[in-house]
Parts: sequence; structure tokens; C-alpha cells
Amino acid sequence: MFQLGVVFLEQGKASQALAYLDKALEFDPEHQQALLNSAILLQELGRAELRKVARERLLKLLEKVKFLSQRTEL
Repeated sequence: MFQLGVVFLEQGKASQALAYLDKALEFDPEHQQALLNSAILLQELGRAELRKVARERLLKLLEKVKFLSQRTEL
């Protein structure tokens, strides 16, 4: 699903890309690239109602990255 989202994103088909990125996140809510790409896409769409979703996805990604970096320091 994620890869199809990227293909649509590269083709400039934002709505279709977001739909597939969302499906990828349904399958794996921790998918880092899907979180990042969908959050960026949501911001670029400029729809106010989606900003909260984008923010939540970025925060989730940052928490995961922070957790992983702490584990590697041990």
C-alpha cells in the first residue's frame, strides 16, 4: 500500500496518494515513511481540518525516532 501511495505522490495525484498512505497506516500504524509522507502531504493540501491529523502523525513519528535513538545509546 505504501509503495502505491508513493507512486501516486510522484505522479502528483495527492488524493489517491493520501488514500494509499492511509491504508498503509491502517495496516501498520508505526510505518515511519507512511507517517512522514502522509503528514507532509496533509500539510501541503492546506486544508485546516487535516492539520491536526498531520501534527499527530509527525509527533508519533518523532516519538518513535526518539525511542529508537535511546535504544541505540544503551
